[in-house]
Amino acid sequence: MKYFFSLLTLTIYSFTAFSQSVDESVQEVASKSSGTPILEILMNILIVCVVIFMIVHMVYVLVKSRQFAKQDYNVDYFKAFRLEKGMSAESSEQENKKSVELLDEAFETWTNIEPDEEGNEFRKPKKMKEIVRSGAILRQIIDIAPTDEDVIKTLNEYKEVVCTNEARSFDGSWKLVGLGVAVAVIFSLMMMSNYSGFFAAFFSIGLIFLIPTLVYIVSSYTPQFLIEKRANRGGGNVSTGIVAMALGVLGGGYTIRTTFSDGSTEDDSSPHFIALLLGFLLMVIVAFTIGIWAFVNYLRNFVLYF
Repeated sequence: MKYFFSLLTLTIYSFTAFSQSVDESVQEVASKSSGTPILEILMNILIVCVVIFMIVHMVYVLVKSRQFAKQDYNVDYFKAFRLEKGMSAESSEQENKKSVELLDEAFETWTNIEPDEEGNEFRKPKKMKEIVRSGAILRQIIDIAPTDEDVIKTLNEYKEVVCTNEARSFDGSWKLVGLGVAVAVIFSLMMMSNYSGFFAAFFSIGLIFLIPTLVYIVSSYTPQFLIEKRANRGGGNVSTGIVAMALGVLGGGYTIRTTFSDGSTEDDSSPHFIALLLGFLLMVIVAFTIGIWAFVNYLRNFVLYF
């Protein structure tokens, strides 16, 4: 998780630099022409606002999803909690009963799973609204602070169900990430003479590819229940397939060898150069679409959950 937040910090920093670059470009256009392209400026501002909103929303969701992380509840914990709040050290029978009712309510919010041979009913959340609802119920129990050991044991079990299904991990295409970084580096090397060095070019023209790539990484952090749901549906990562196609074209060149009547041969390697050119152009096109994939992943993993 430390790696993720370091990456997120870099994303925000890079995006700030990119915003400044866009602002300077807009000012330059405005100073050179009295007919300022208002619609273009408004579109740039809208895109910047959308990206900022996406980043802020994703940070909020990721922080909120760790509501029960690294906290195991026990009798001593709740006794200390109750004393700190000015309550009696032991929970009352009524409080324990209320906690049991809330535990049952949390259990009922989860999708029903087929019972086992003994007739025991198993449930687990399969939708984000089930996780959110059951998490809110568990927080009510924590506020009650029951000291009954059986209640606390069940609370920890349900808390673990919420945590494991809400936990997020990267479920995107590392090949697409590598492509975005590679194209950013290549363009920076090509343009470094115009920007007084590689790093100046990298933090100017390179950000066009780097920022969408970083946002794509963040947007690809997917809750575990959704990863399992997609695995059950079958199918692979579409963006990975597109990158693989581009790499296939890049390495798809061949050599034509012509044999003459005197036994001599002549090799024509032009198909190699054609494949390299087409592969490079396709890689650049795919790199320009990373921002689209980032937005799609944001909708799938942070808004609609499908």
